[in-house]
Amino acid sequence: MSNLGDLLRNARLEKGMSLDDIQELTKIRKRYLEAIEDGDYKVLPGSFYVRAFVKTYAETLGLDSDEIVQLYKSDIPEPVSESASVEPIIQKRRRSERQRQDRAGKWISAVLMWLFLILIAVVIYFFYIHKASPNTDKVDTGTQITNEKKPPTKEENKGTGTETNPQTTTPETTPDVTPEVPENVAPTIVPSGKIGKANRIKVQTTSTEPIKVEITASGANSWLNVYKKVYKGEELFNANLLDGTTQTFELGEGLYIRLGNANHMEIKVGGVPIDDGNVARAERFVLQPEVKAPDTTTTTDTSTTTGE
Repeated sequence: MSNLGDLLRNARLEKGMSLDDIQELTKIRKRYLEAIEDGDYKVLPGSFYVRAFVKTYAETLGLDSDEIVQLYKSDIPEPVSESASVEPIIQKRRRSERQRQDRAGKWISAVLMWLFLILIAVVIYFFYIHKASPNTDKVDTGTQITNEKKPPTKEENKGTGTETNPQTTTPETTPDVTPEVPENVAPTIVPSGKIGKANRIKVQTTSTEPIKVEITASGANSWLNVYKKVYKGEELFNANLLDGTTQTFELGEGLYIRLGNANHMEIKVGGVPIDDGNVARAERFVLQPEVKAPDTTTTTDTSTTTGE
């Protein structure tokens, strides 16, 4: 067993984490993690991956990965052969990309030239068509035709024995109904026991607006898994959250959250912080929304006005 392996194993045991927990957080196979702790790097797929696996393992445990690699660089094999073999492939891909770009540029230039010529031909065609067509759009507007009938005068009504009387209208006002909608308020956080290993949190709200869930790394980097509604549901986030950064999600139908180090993470639901225990180990939370219908008050104002 190497000194580096001893350090990683002791740090893992102090946090109460098993190799299965590390495998789930880092997505590194368990046998590779065992090989790193035993100093048997030949088991890993290549020296190119050794340094990356060691840094990921250390960051998951809350250690400074760069400092670990620098202190134990004599134990970690240098990825010489892999970088040397990858360089020609990268150069070849760059040349192919440049050739594709050159061909695409020539093709686009040809298409633009033909489109320009077609546009000129269309403009010339419509110019001559408009010039050759007779001017039939002029209309004699000197005579105004109207079918409107003028209302009979008072003298004409007397001649026929009829007289127009003004009608009396009675305006009525419709009931004025003004529903009072409550303002959006912060959700209520209700701890409700456990579901398996996860802490069940009910989020009660009367708001119709989407509820934001903010997760922030504070003090150190920490691994973060977020799934929609249940564990292993639709994966929304699975990465190492850097210190001082925040990830924001919508609560929707619910969220399943797993923290690599709860003492370096902070969860806020609609701006309200959740008590995550502040412990130096992995913690799980299930957030379940409960929407309550808001109470509304209806004010009715009825009045009738009669005009004569």
